Amino acid sequence: ADGTLKVGQITNSAGSGNITIGSGVTLQNNVPALFVSKNASQTTSDATATKVVFEVEDALTTSGTWSSANNRWTPGVAGTYNITVLIKGYPNGQAASEYLVQIYKNGLQICNTHLALTAAYFQASGYIGVPCTINDTASDTDYYEAYVTCNTASGADFIVASKGGTGGVDIRTFFTGYKLGA
Repeated sequence: ADGTLKVGQITNSAGSGNITIGSGVTLQNNVPALFVSKNASQTTSDATATKVVFEVEDALTTSGTWSSANNRWTPGVAGTYNITVLIKGYPNGQAASEYLVQIYKNGLQICNTHLALTAAYFQASGYIGVPCTINDTASDTDYYEAYVTCNTASGADFIVASKGGTGGVDIRTFFTGYKLGA
């Protein structure tokens, strides 16, 4: 029968211990879920909001909700979602810059993280990863996209870095989301 079961405790037939869930039963926690990342660098123009292109879809992604054709995620199920975008990059020529990582919903910005950095920072570090995270309520047709904008004093392009890292740490640009609750 369909319906909701609310209980305080579930035990096995002996009154304690673990229960066994039969084959063919699917537990649906925190899905739909998404994890995509960059494998190649991407150059964006100065002072221009640019959609980030993600080439690698992780096996964590469920329900076929990622569209690589238009680089957007449509969860397809109404609910509240945690969405995070982390952009790793640097301005070409390592100029002083204002760096924005943005999450768009249905073509409109709903979240951004702003960071201003000096040229000396980039000359010492090479790149920086900036995250943007939001919890948002979506309908079954809403979609999300990741954008980056970099304004440099010199008008330099911005490089969204490819996969890689130092000291064995894989630092990458990624876009992730998952439904909060079951």
